[in-house]
Amino acid sequence: MKVALFATVLVLSISLSLVGQKATLYANELPGYRFYETAKWRSLTPSSSTIIEVRELLGNPDDATDLSHPVAPYPGDADITSVVFTYSRLMPGWEVLIYLSKSCGGAQAPRLCSVDLLPLERIPFGHMTFSSAFTKRPVVAADAAWDEYNDGSGLQYEVYTTKTPYGKELPGDLNRISYGRRGAGS
Repeated sequence: MKVALFATVLVLSISLSLVGQKATLYANELPGYRFYETAKWRSLTPSSSTIIEVRELLGNPDDATDLSHPVAPYPGDADITSVVFTYSRLMPGWEVLIYLSKSCGGAQAPRLCSVDLLPLERIPFGHMTFSSAFTKRPVVAADAAWDEYNDGSGLQYEVYTTKTPYGKELPGDLNRISYGRRGAGS
């Protein structure tokens, strides 16, 4: 009887920990910036979720851009290789970008690469402390430079190291938070 009870408790414990794994997918989110567990897009899975699943969950985006032809009108979901959907009213204070590409799932149809959050207002971030779970990588682009802090789970923070020429952002301001594939960006 004790063995059966122990086995039942063990199986229940393992089951509960497996259920909780989805909730802790991005366990290193910084205090004050823990969005994953309550986000509407939480059920989307990098490398797996499709455009159809994104539209079913989030509705039509405010904007859709074919990344192969960014200045051309959007040709429709069936005719793209990589796309970014923009949702402006999904999370107060943030613009939500959904990146999908055929290269993100190895499939014929584009799969979710990442969900990126861009702050609508400046967020000074230089005071934030990143744990040892994060690796830091400097990035220099044509219009700005930033440091990427990546924890290997797909969670990444980008913090400007230069002033941007097109906005009010200063060195130390948050550029974006990205929720993507495990190991992406590492």
